[in-house]
Amino acid sequence: MLETIKGVLIEPGDTLRNASRTAGIGPALMFGLILGLAGSVIGLFWQSFMGAAFGGLGSSPFGGGLPPEFADILPGPTTLLILSLATAPVFLLIGLFLWSAIVHLMLLLLGGASQGYEATFRTIAYCSGSTALFQAVPFCGGWVGGIWSLVAQILCLKEMHNISGGKAAAAVLVPLVLCCCTMVALVLGIGIFVGTNVASGF
Repeated sequence: MLETIKGVLIEPGDTLRNASRTAGIGPALMFGLILGLAGSVIGLFWQSFMGAAFGGLGSSPFGGGLPPEFADILPGPTTLLILSLATAPVFLLIGLFLWSAIVHLMLLLLGGASQGYEATFRTIAYCSGSTALFQAVPFCGGWVGGIWSLVAQILCLKEMHNISGGKAAAAVLVPLVLCCCTMVALVLGIGIFVGTNVASGF
């Protein structure tokens, strides 16, 4: 496990170049879940610590400044922490399979899926699991880990499927760009709708 983590973090492409494409998803799944859960626990610890240190900003997921009638019905920080820890494995499991499926679908559309879904899943699980440990770094660890996870996925998919870097990058980045564009369009649409109705009310 330590060798895999070190390889993904330092030289991801070389690490998975000779890795098995058909060794089963079990080991990769356990790797991704264990390290992903560890990263989640560390991240929640830093969130709670920073919230307590800076005036209770972590007491609710919405921060401070909520009206009392809303603040009273929200679960407390301890309850939120327990719920987050309890649901983290489920969301990690869903996230691994779903993101792997999306990336593999993109590879199929781009003509870059020289291996099966299993190879893609193993790549995503090893990359996301290894980079989850960046959560140990306060403030910027999550951002750095997220960015490096994408870089590692691109480099490793390139080797696992023996495809060009451009196809590997497109398979990982295009879904993210489409998701961001959809969210921006949705927010703008809601803003325009609310703004129009408020203006008409006056």
